[in-house]
Amino acid sequence: MEGLDLPQSKVSRHMSFLKNAGWVASERKGKWVYYSLATPINPTQRDVLNALRKHLPDQDEAKQDYARLLDFLKTKTADSCNSTKS
Repeated sequence: MEGLDLPQSKVSRHMSFLKNAGWVASERKGKWVYYSLATPINPTQRDVLNALRKHLPDQDEAKQDYARLLDFLKTKTADSCNSTKS
């Protein structure tokens, strides 16, 4: 959500579509659902995933999303460290 700057409901809906299509796997831990890329089930899916891995990092929007995610993770880590010190 933070990396894409989208509301939880939209991200959840899109992740559900990706899971149903076999692109991601999910694991529930308490109230949270953690997603990861699924192992490709066919050669076409593997080829598409390889193309995305190769070319997506060069796309400006993907770079912006990744930078926003890294900023969020830094803030989250800093907040976590500060809350344990008090």
